[in-house]
Amino acid sequence: MSFAAAISKATDQAFGTTSRPGVDLLIGGIPVRLQTSDQQLLSAFTAALTHHRRPITTPQVVIRIWSAAATGIQRPTMPGTLQQRVIDRCKILSEEERYLLDFDPTGRMVTVIDTATAQVNVCLSALEHLPHWERAAPLRSAMSWVLRQQNVHLLHAAAVADDAGAALLLGAGGAGKSTASLRCYQAGMQFLGDDLCAFQAGSTPRVFNVYGTAKTVWNDLADFQEFQSLLISKPGALKAVYALNQATTTRISTTSELRVLLLLDHSQPVGSVKRANRAKAVGIAASTTTSFLPGSGQPMLSALADLARHVPVLSISLGEEPQQVRALVQRAIRHPEQLLEDCVGT
Repeated sequence: MSFAAAISKATDQAFGTTSRPGVDLLIGGIPVRLQTSDQQLLSAFTAALTHHRRPITTPQVVIRIWSAAATGIQRPTMPGTLQQRVIDRCKILSEEERYLLDFDPTGRMVTVIDTATAQVNVCLSALEHLPHWERAAPLRSAMSWVLRQQNVHLLHAAAVADDAGAALLLGAGGAGKSTASLRCYQAGMQFLGDDLCAFQAGSTPRVFNVYGTAKTVWNDLADFQEFQSLLISKPGALKAVYALNQATTTRISTTSELRVLLLLDHSQPVGSVKRANRAKAVGIAASTTTSFLPGSGQPMLSALADLARHVPVLSISLGEEPQQVRALVQRAIRHPEQLLEDCVGT
């Protein structure tokens, strides 16, 4: 029996015939049922997803999460060949096999996707070993696979929108995607994602929200004081994480038509806009996405390249003042070519 199959069998044992806590979600139009072995796990994995709760009759995908510590069931031993891949920070997620396998660098959390049954089994050693990124963007490997069933692709990007449509904010890690999306949110725009969102290419491309959280570095905490009541990470964590979906009045949009791609460039003066190299923009977004979303690969890259052919791709320096950031992004959404002409002409 393969390691992936053994995880699936152990998951059956962990859940048995006893009713377990769970929640139904509608993400990117896909009905998902998430079940956990205990309430603590449910809270940890759904904090960033609660705004997607919907009543579902028949889920398209079932995700089952359990911990060895809570259930008393020993997790199957990872073979030495896989242990080495953990050490090397390699992952296995091949579309050619029935079971798709992913794991965090410590090897304490394993995700097994059974493509034959559309079931995802997640096992971790104990809740305290939950990787920090799982609280802000849980189950991202599973979500990436789930969304791909409808030709929707999870992407390392931020996205904001207004009544005219959405802008996808691209850039390598540290480019300021999260900060820019929160500046827009502060100024009244709709939020679709600060670090991970989903898109669908085609003649009328769309962007979809997945997670209801946003992150900043701790040094920026003072710039986002209105979000401090929504802070769910503790000092000492890698980043400050805000649960925007827990706000009394939230502006998280489910989906929007995608109108422009904005490659963030802080090397230019604030307000500078120029036509971006499409291949460069696609390459940056694709490479950072595949680095932590194994299996996204060619389908995502092809869709992203198609996306860049259908919408304008601009390089832009947004600055830090919320109203100015909003004004630039809204002009890019509504009148990208005019914004480009105005900037080139100055």
